[in-house]
Amino acid sequence: MHWLTWAFVPLVVFALWLYTAQLSNGFPLFQGKRICLLIAHPDDEAMFFAPTLLALTRPEQGNHVKILCMSSGNADGLGDVRKQELVKSAMMLGLRNEDDVLVIEDKNFPDSMTTTWHPRLLSNLLTTAFASKMASTPSTSAPVASIDVLITFDPT
Repeated sequence: MHWLTWAFVPLVVFALWLYTAQLSNGFPLFQGKRICLLIAHPDDEAMFFAPTLLALTRPEQGNHVKILCMSSGNADGLGDVRKQELVKSAMMLGLRNEDDVLVIEDKNFPDSMTTTWHPRLLSNLLTTAFASKMASTPSTSAPVASIDVLITFDPT
């Protein structure tokens, strides 16, 4: 190999190290946060968020993670079974307590792959659950919320 190639190798290694170090600092770190995972159906926590939950619930992170599931998964009449499976899954994924899993059973949020939930109803539910005093908060002040982070599947 040419001496110039050998001189170039340390520069490439340094550049890769620098890029990796910067990349790892670019991801948000949640430590000591109150986090809610908002899902539509039981099993979404495992199908879409298992790695996220495992990372967020590591004891050294000091986070308190809860799951809010918007339906019981009762489309096939198995809602009670699916709720139990959700709680078991959540505990395996590191949640602290079974009470940290809340399943909403509301006719406005049916378990259906074809029904679109009304955004205003969902917004009202989330506001009531996490910023209950928002209506009385002056527009010049930020509302007080009972969670720091809300994680969900997509904007809709």
